[in-house]
Amino acid sequence: MKKVSISILMILIVILAVSMVGTVSATNTTITSTTNGGLITAIKNSSANEIIYLENGVYKGKNNTGIIINKNLTIQGNGNNVVLNGEGKNSIFNITKKVSVKLINLKLINAHSMNYGAVINNKGSLSVSGCNFTNNHVSNDDDGVMGGAISNTGSLNVRSCNFTNNKAEWGGAIYNEGSLSLSNSNFTSNKANYGGGAIHNSDNSGSLSVRSCNFTNNKAEYGGAICNSGSLSVRSCNFTNNKVFPQNSGIPAYGGAIHNLGSFSVINCNFRNNTAILGGGAIHNSDNSGSVIVKGCKFINNKAEWGGAIANTYDEGSLIVRSCNFINNKAETNGGAIDNHRNGSLSLSNSNFTSNKANYGGAISNWNFGSVSVKGCRFINNKAKHTGGAISNMDGVWSEIRTLKLNNLVFKYNIAGKVYNAIDSYKGKVSKIKISITPKDGITVKKPDLKITKITKVTKNSNSRYVYLRNNGGKIAGKSYLGVYDAKTKIKSVKISSIKVGETLRVKVSIPAKYKSKIKTFKVDIKNTLKEIYEDNNSYKAK
Repeated sequence: MKKVSISILMILIVILAVSMVGTVSATNTTITSTTNGGLITAIKNSSANEIIYLENGVYKGKNNTGIIINKNLTIQGNGNNVVLNGEGKNSIFNITKKVSVKLINLKLINAHSMNYGAVINNKGSLSVSGCNFTNNHVSNDDDGVMGGAISNTGSLNVRSCNFTNNKAEWGGAIYNEGSLSLSNSNFTSNKANYGGGAIHNSDNSGSLSVRSCNFTNNKAEYGGAICNSGSLSVRSCNFTNNKVFPQNSGIPAYGGAIHNLGSFSVINCNFRNNTAILGGGAIHNSDNSGSVIVKGCKFINNKAEWGGAIANTYDEGSLIVRSCNFINNKAETNGGAIDNHRNGSLSLSNSNFTSNKANYGGAISNWNFGSVSVKGCRFINNKAKHTGGAISNMDGVWSEIRTLKLNNLVFKYNIAGKVYNAIDSYKGKVSKIKISITPKDGITVKKPDLKITKITKVTKNSNSRYVYLRNNGGKIAGKSYLGVYDAKTKIKSVKISSIKVGETLRVKVSIPAKYKSKIKTFKVDIKNTLKEIYEDNNSYKAK
């Protein structure tokens, strides 16, 4: 019995010893804002994988800023008011390569850096959660200052954080050249003088994933919220009141919310009240030979010079839009919802376009080598000041062919000028299959754009008229006719000779006396090139 008791005692001693060793290895440190040596000393004296707890208070000065972390470590706020203050002159953390660091529940404010990441310059593996980044900025006389709050060339995971009023030349809140994952975070009133008011994702191997985040009132010269030159995936996010502004750099102000130059997908997101000076009130896609996917998104009240919601432009940009809603977007020139041009390829399916406005193409404009395919979409109450109440497939500065393919579409009450007009295709190719049009809507497909500019009598009492015709479109090759109508039928038809683009031709029409009082309308009939439904802007009332 005595031997058994001794054995049990020895086992208990061993267990206690192991427990004590475990406790020693898991020893952590707790400091306050008045602890001697501050956070720098606590980190210097810590062991790898240790947790340093910070009690509520304001941590500032030389012992709490300019901190280099070169070991695996966790720094955690032990309350809701743990503040690290750079006082407008100091950076806070510099994380070296090959280390893993966690920052939890901290308020990081007023940090300043001359180059990269006022709060954090990360080259290692960093996880940030429950932190607030406010009033941080990078600045010097050089343009290469990046990441108002964070600059990342390593691996960065950000969860449940707030970024407010941070500033930089590139990436007002975050500049990324590494791997960056963002979730459940808010970006508000951040600013970049160049790209990415909230985030700039670089083409130097930058990979960015954004989930369930809010971007509000951010601004930059291009990409009011995000500028992407790398790989970008955005899902379930809200972009509201972001905008771009002009600088003196000569760089165009594109992409009120997102400017994309790389690989990009955006799924189930909302874009509301975003603004661009030039192209893409919400999204601008440019200089990209890859495929951009926009799916299940809502675009409401966005505006730009062209492409009120989306602009897809320049050098083979390829854009796929599926199951989206475009409502009340506005462009000053082309494409109230979407503008596609300059080799851009656009594929649209199962989307709704409602009450969008532009000068040309109330919902969509396509021009200058642009190619558009539209399938299973609805166009309702869109309006263009000039042509294409819903869709304009037109010429622009350059005179190349645009291609427009339409399949299984519905058009209702779209207006161009004062005429119900769904589609206008000017010097472009159009193929149509299964299109439903209301009685007041219209389709106009025209190569020559032949207009009657005025009509005068040959003499004061003459029955004959001089009719002046101007060709604003393609060459007329003698296959067109000037028709003279009474209330219901054609009275006379006069063949029109060839008219070059930009020229005006005077045609003399002799009208028999018995028809003098019956003449109602002179109208151009362009054989095999003009098709119209309830579209009367090529006719001229008789005088």
